Amino acid sequence: MCRTWRVSRSFCQRIWRGGETFLQTYCISCHGPEKQKGDFRVDYLRISETAADAEYWHLVLDNLSLGEMPPEKKKQPSLAEKENVSAWIAAELKRAARMLKGDSGEVVFRRLNRTEYENTIEDLFGVHGDYAEGFPEDAKAENFNNNGAALMLSASQMDAYMKATDFILDRAIQTKPRPKTNKSVFTLHDFNKAAADSFRRRVEQKMKDLDSLTEADKKRAKEDFEILKQNAFAGVGFPVFENGKLRVPTAEDGPGVDAAIAIKAGYAAPDTRRQFTARVAGWYRFAVTTYGAGLQGEPVRLQVAYGSFLQGTIPQIADIIHLDSSEPKTHE
Repeated sequence: MCRTWRVSRSFCQRIWRGGETFLQTYCISCHGPEKQKGDFRVDYLRISETAADAEYWHLVLDNLSLGEMPPEKKKQPSLAEKENVSAWIAAELKRAARMLKGDSGEVVFRRLNRTEYENTIEDLFGVHGDYAEGFPEDAKAENFNNNGAALMLSASQMDAYMKATDFILDRAIQTKPRPKTNKSVFTLHDFNKAAADSFRRRVEQKMKDLDSLTEADKKRAKEDFEILKQNAFAGVGFPVFENGKLRVPTAEDGPGVDAAIAIKAGYAAPDTRRQFTARVAGWYRFAVTTYGAGLQGEPVRLQVAYGSFLQGTIPQIADIIHLDSSEPKTHE
């Protein structure tokens, strides 16, 4: 048999001890000289010669481990027989990986490592999660865990892939009715109006409760009330940019006058996170229309972030917009 089958001498010595072989008994009738189901012949398999040969043996190992071969109606090997032949093939594959490493630049196997797998799932399906957390540990070669010579696709790895795939598809494929789409548009003037309204309500409440305040609070409340009489837009966060200069906004300012996020100008913290709060998980698309003013040859970076902004938490950065022109541009 060893003279006609394209296998190595060590293969014959270790598998065909004592008569009929495992492959002769369970495989050759469907994958041999007379029949080649799936265009696959086990009698033509070679070991440790090329990466393609090793991949064919990996296919045999996976089918045995997953119970797909032999077919249910065919004679079945005992558990001990399957364990023995699977252990041998796995050992030979590891030896093949060592022998073929660096051979003409060819990589024995190339599957994704766990980090690459999760990033790919996110890119393909837009779902996030630690889907590879339960996967077998990625082996290393030359101290790298993305070296193809060490990333073999074992039966346990394939089983983990199948389980993760079901979970991922359940999240990626939605069968419920499409949720209602809401659109929210706001400018920095809207933010200023909300801030001014909030400031006015606080001052008015203090004036109502004036008798219950301390002397210091009474004085501050009266001062704030006088400020409101002079400027209805007191308490705002963003200045107005007009005629090349920044100024305090007034109630008369409308959409025709630009509000600005001032950098190093002594104004309040330059952010708009209180204007839009997403309380429902879902997909959100942001379009930001901006331009740079007073750049003096240096671009301004505008950070778009989402998530929790509470102290001790770290929001996710969606994008960083570079403002290098005085012409308004929309970034989506």
